[in-house]
Amino acid sequence: MEEHSFEEQVSILRRTRLAIGLHGSILIMGAFLPPGAVLIELYPFAVPPDNYTPYRTMANLPGRTFFVFFFPFKKKDPIFAGMHFTYRYWVNTHEENNVMHPEWSRLAGGINHLSVEERQKILDTKTVPTHVCCEDPYWLFRIYQDTTVHLDEVSQIVREAIAESDHKPIIPVVRALGPATIGGVSCKDETSTSVTLVWEGPWNHAKVLSYGIWHHQSFRTVFVKAANDGEDAPTTFTFTDIASNTAHDFWVRIEQPGFTGSYSDKTTCRTLP
Repeated sequence: MEEHSFEEQVSILRRTRLAIGLHGSILIMGAFLPPGAVLIELYPFAVPPDNYTPYRTMANLPGRTFFVFFFPFKKKDPIFAGMHFTYRYWVNTHEENNVMHPEWSRLAGGINHLSVEERQKILDTKTVPTHVCCEDPYWLFRIYQDTTVHLDEVSQIVREAIAESDHKPIIPVVRALGPATIGGVSCKDETSTSVTLVWEGPWNHAKVLSYGIWHHQSFRTVFVKAANDGEDAPTTFTFTDIASNTAHDFWVRIEQPGFTGSYSDKTTCRTLP
């Protein structure tokens, strides 16, 4: 994943059924997993999972139900918010399957700067004791170990997690993480009385129910909505009955129940003479 841009990572995760990663900040990207997905967190030897639970907490964030009144929409079915994916962890319990790095720098888990007695205490400790974040040498030494993953154990966890997720009801979700800003706005098929505006959907592949297009010359917003429930709104709209040989300025954004995005950059189109 580190070879992909942030936008590419989000796009991949939005279509991912199963994500597996070592404990670390990159797992916050699990927030982009779709409902029904599975996240597996891997822990190195001697790191107790119950003491480090941010991603388990994220996966179990409680949902909330709300109704939205938003012009020009009418009251719709309830919208549910929450993560709605299954979380599991695996911890390496095989000491022979870890590689320690006492020679590394202090903040990368090295312990050679410590006294001989303190180094030995850390080596003899089989569970990282509770500590204050984030420079505890017991914690850093263990979390920066390299780990050989026991595939049979992880495979069993994956099978159980997928079986559980298959039995969870998938309900409509609008995440607090809304659609991205709209880009790629351009003009096409200009005539003397019409202009067609086209744009790209959000790069994070979030579902869009409605776009709002601000037309500066008429000082109004035109709404482009999905034709049917469950579909995305179109990414094109034709303005008609406008003056010939004139410039027209447009901004596009997402405007839908519970979310109003930022406007795109200005796009100027010109009708033909």
